[in-house]
Amino acid sequence: MVMTGKHPRPPNGKCCALVRQANLACLCSYKSLLPSIGINPTNALALPAKCSLRTPPRC
Repeated sequence: MVMTGKHPRPPNGKCCALVRQANLACLCSYKSLLPSIGINPTNALALPAKCSLRTPPRC
């Protein structure tokens, strides 16, 4: 998975297609809970930019 581990792989087209459909503002509001489900918040919040999307400004 792209959002886990110390050296995550770059997202592929399928992954970016899912990120484009995601509610990024919602992701930002739950970023403090992401570690409890095994997701690195830094990696998760870097994902939109890697898919040529903007992360919400208050994130």
